[in-house]
This record gives sequence, C-alpha cells and structure tokens, in this order.
Amino acid sequence: MIFMDNLIARIQRLIDFRREIGQSIDQHFLPGLSREYIQEKTSQYPFYFPEALIELYEWHNGTNDEDFLMFRDMAWLSLENAISEYELMMEAFWSEGDNEEIGLEPEKMFPFAGFTGFNLYLSYPGQRMCPTLALPIICTGKGVLEPYYDSFTSMLDTVEEWFKVGEHNEYSCKAQEGIEREIWRKHNSDIFRITGF
Repeated sequence: MIFMDNLIARIQRLIDFRREIGQSIDQHFLPGLSREYIQEKTSQYPFYFPEALIELYEWHNGTNDEDFLMFRDMAWLSLENAISEYELMMEAFWSEGDNEEIGLEPEKMFPFAGFTGFNLYLSYPGQRMCPTLALPIICTGKGVLEPYYDSFTSMLDTVEEWFKVGEHNEYSCKAQEGIEREIWRKHNSDIFRITGF
C-alpha cells in the first residue's frame, strides 16, 4: 500500500535529522525481531498488522525508553508493549464504550506509539469514523478519541517538519502552538476536515 511505502527509509530520515541537530539517539532503539517471532506474537489478534509493520519491527523493535519521544510527543512502542497496551485497552477502555455508535472496531487497530496514557493506533481499512481515509492514525486516551493523522506517511511528514522548526531537547521537540497547528493541518487536511479541529 502506498501509505506504508518506504516506511523504514522515512523513519531513518527523521533519525538522521535528529543526529544532525546533535541528538544522541541510537542507544534508544531496540534490536529488530525475527519475522517468525512477530508473526507468532501477532497471529492470535485481529488487529491490522500489514507487511510494512512486520518489516518495521524486523528493523527495530521500537525504543527502550518510554520518555524518548520518537514521534514528537509519542514513544515508539516495542511489539511486546504494544500488545500489552492493546490487551489493556480492549479490556478497560473499549469494552465500556459503544464502539458501533462511534464507528470503530477497536480490536482491529494496532497501538504502535504512546506516552503517559495516550496512544496512537494504526487504524484498519475502511472504518466508519473517517471512511474517506484508507488507514488513518487515531489518538486515544484521557477523554481523547480522534483521528490525528491522515496516514502513517502524513504523520512522519508532520513530525519531521515539527522537528525542523521546533526547539529541541534530547528526547523531543516543541514548536510554537500556531506554527505547530499550521504544519499539522498542512499535512493532514482530511483529518482537519473530518474533525473540525
């Protein structure tokens, strides 16, 4: 699928940029997993886990530090932590809501990133919350349940530009609110149209 093309190369570009601005980040990445292990761990679940994510977790198994915010304000979860988060959310959060009313099948979404009670989920094709988008990224946590990015690619475009204009520390970056929102809208116009952000 186009939205996941060159995913590793795109994330590598973000890593290279963070190295260029003087961040020592290599120690945060976990070694990759075998394809067999990934398939064994994911086969029992119905979440959407495309080939590109298998390749991504073969490359690196997320990061080893939950405070290292790979995607600006979200850490890249290891496969094991993502599955634990998935199970917890299915039991504690999704079971309480009327998911049909909000147009979600949460059991099909994969939480690849998170931080302090928030998670980013790779959605599944054709879900009703935002049916015009192939595979949006949805944010959940602390009363939030919203599409956040048009796709994985648009998320990386957004995060990369945030890093280019923001103030950096070892773990993250912060852009001025107005500029941050402008960049977010620039790369995720469909999400803004759907949510009215």
